[in-house]
Parts: sequence; structure tokens; C-alpha cells
Amino acid sequence: MEETYIGTEDYLDVLKLLTAALEPDAPMDPKLYINSAITILTGPITHAQRAIVEDYRKNKEYLPKKEIIIY
Repeated sequence: MEETYIGTEDYLDVLKLLTAALEPDAPMDPKLYINSAITILTGPITHAQRAIVEDYRKNKEYLPKKEIIIY
């Protein structure tokens, strides 16, 4: 697996953005904070790594696998 360097400042910015997204009194929509965090994290990755993330999203791999139970 490749390693990608993320600077401490970027790391802290992402952490703060994701924390703000969870706060009920945050002035902006949570999606705005999450998209900002994604933008920061996407910066240092390669095109191949971006393709992996795009395939993950397109194929909806984040959804639980369907399980067929036969009785």
C-alpha cells in the first residue's frame, strides 16, 4: 500500500471540519464541512488513488452487502 503525506495543518483542518459537521449549532450545512474536508484530503493523492475513491462511490461500495437468507 502506498503512503501519502498529509501535513499536520491539513490534518487538523480536516479534523476541525468533521467535528464542526457533527455539531448541532454549526452555522453551515454538515455537507459543506464534509465536502471541504474531502477537498483537503483529495489534494495530495494520485490520479490512481482518486480513481479508486471514484469507483468506490460509483459502485456504492459503502452500502452493506445484501445477504440472502433461505429458510
